[in-house]
Amino acid sequence: MAVFLVTWNLNKEGAAYNAARDQLVARLANYDNVYDGQRLDTVCFISTMKTAADVYADLGQVLDQNDRVVITQMRAGSTVGWLSGYMTDWINARL
Repeated sequence: MAVFLVTWNLNKEGAAYNAARDQLVARLANYDNVYDGQRLDTVCFISTMKTAADVYADLGQVLDQNDRVVITQMRAGSTVGWLSGYMTDWINARL
């Protein structure tokens, strides 16, 4: 299994943004994931057997041309940061 950091910018306003965000977060929930929407509202970590390109194609079904998304595979020993303990534990258990 691989762990990916998925981050996005949905270029919509108001209710349209909330609806688009809810669709994307629901799509990410199809993967083994950890998400801290209070502190990292546009970041989710997922674990999957798929490639980054596969995940991008899947998420692309709920994004439009104005939206932006980056999917980066994480590697053990090559990440540093300050996250909530449960998020760090979740990531480390899968790397």
